Amino acid sequence: MKRLATSLLLAVLVLVSGAVGARAVEVREGTFSYGGHQRQVLDAYWQKSAVPRAGLILVHGGSWNGGGRGGGWADTARWYAGQGLAVFSIDHRFNTDVAWPGPRDDVLAAIAWIKAEAARFDLDPGKLVIMGSQAGGHLAAAAGTFGAGGSTVRGVIGLSAIASPYRSWSGAPYGTSSALRRKIRDNAVILSRCHPAQADEACWSRWADTVAKARVSADDAPVYLLTGEHDSHVTAGHADDLAGALRAKGVAATTEIVAGSRSGGELLTDVTRPKTLAWIKARTSGPAPAAKQAADPPPPARQKTMAAGDPPAARVFPRPAAAAAETAHAYGDHPRQKLDAYYRTGSERRPALVVVHGGHWYEGDKQEWAATARWFAGQGYAVFSINYRLNTDAPWPAQRDDVASAVAWIRQNAAAFSADPNRVVMLGSSAGGHLAVMAGTHGQGSKLLRGVVALSPVADPALGYTTGQTQGATAAQVKLRDNATLLTRCSPEPGSPSCTNQWTDAAARQHAGAGDAPMFLIHSKQDFVPAAHSAQLCAALTKARVACTTETTTGGYHGGALFQVPGLRDKVLTWIKAHD
Repeated sequence: MKRLATSLLLAVLVLVSGAVGARAVEVREGTFSYGGHQRQVLDAYWQKSAVPRAGLILVHGGSWNGGGRGGGWADTARWYAGQGLAVFSIDHRFNTDVAWPGPRDDVLAAIAWIKAEAARFDLDPGKLVIMGSQAGGHLAAAAGTFGAGGSTVRGVIGLSAIASPYRSWSGAPYGTSSALRRKIRDNAVILSRCHPAQADEACWSRWADTVAKARVSADDAPVYLLTGEHDSHVTAGHADDLAGALRAKGVAATTEIVAGSRSGGELLTDVTRPKTLAWIKARTSGPAPAAKQAADPPPPARQKTMAAGDPPAARVFPRPAAAAAETAHAYGDHPRQKLDAYYRTGSERRPALVVVHGGHWYEGDKQEWAATARWFAGQGYAVFSINYRLNTDAPWPAQRDDVASAVAWIRQNAAAFSADPNRVVMLGSSAGGHLAVMAGTHGQGSKLLRGVVALSPVADPALGYTTGQTQGATAAQVKLRDNATLLTRCSPEPGSPSCTNQWTDAAARQHAGAGDAPMFLIHSKQDFVPAAHSAQLCAALTKARVACTTETTTGGYHGGALFQVPGLRDKVLTWIKAHD
């Protein structure tokens, strides 16, 4: 009787398995790697067939930094597989793993693997359609418009597809935007590894390459783009722009507005799912169209840009008449882990001054401070102007680690520069000011430094983020917001403890305590990095009984440009001499 009851139960489960019906038991499942990275994995769902079947590739959403092929997408895959398709649900590297076009490359690599292994799944490799949700819809559209997209896939279905990350970036500029729209915006920055600015050629080209409509050609794949009527996360403008660009090239493009506020995978309902199935079958019937490789658009014209926060070296201070040695050194293995030393040889041990350049953690170079370094060397210091890994090279706290490593190297090699390893002070500008105050507060800062001077320090990147998303924020403040996001590699949200910890760790005041280095922090009244950064840090240091002085000058000078204020350079020198 027990065996009979078990058989009856299995029969009932098959009968109630929904639209798949009795064929559900015929669907095979397997997990496969299409590359060497842990996220270059896909799940396959297929039925044995004597006649090769059409295939469907599913790409999950998640703002390019979350989500996965399992969960609800597994159920979706089984439904389509039950309708006679060979289905592949794929993962790809996140934007924290690799910059653009890495995620697109993964989708293309997965498609190539699926086609190469088609016989294993009784698949017709010439009859593939790709479907993606939100950020996954962006990757699906990218695959269908890359090169001759029509030869890669027969069609693209986008569910609230983010056809243009730039549109999402510009569409959520303020703190009043929904949390998810801000998250998509911030993750678009991390995906492109930069703040979009036409003056930055490499950055602007990368952002342009993420926009699907920028690559459309007559050889691209047809699209079917669904958007929720009241979708507050991804607007219908994404679908309309892409569809319009494709139609202009003679490529079939269908858009549909689905009633309600559903977004992404939620758009697959009992009504829309059969529609997508019919569209897939229509696209995969008949032979594949012939296609030729479309040419890539030319890159934008090059425009020069200057690192924000630091003045041109020629505008700072002239080289002193007395001769001094200048040498370059590496304090680590990375190309950015280098420093320039400016010093006078002799038996007298001089105090050391470490200079940290600014540039939103994204740009800038030690050479921009060469003239300033020479001036301080002329005042009796062994000066070391350092580079560090940028936010495009590595996320926080790599930059703080680099500054600490540079100081350790300087101390270990102090004798070679006639420097006193126990008398080290630091001068930082803007983002470099942030790194300087971090060096003075992380651990017991006084064990590393005798004092810190910071010009327009971004003492709390989270405050820079907040300022940059307020209405009326300047272009420089918006750029700071984006680069703070790139520094931490996440969009600040209460629901992510790891992300919250990253932002908290980047705030100098969170590390303030007894034993930290004394500080002199300077801003101007119209500084795009407001004096609130230093006021909050000084309050925390004062509470810990650490000496901290703030000063706000007139004008709108920022970073190294503050040395243009009459008398300020000498005031800084006096403060340094009192603490070295």
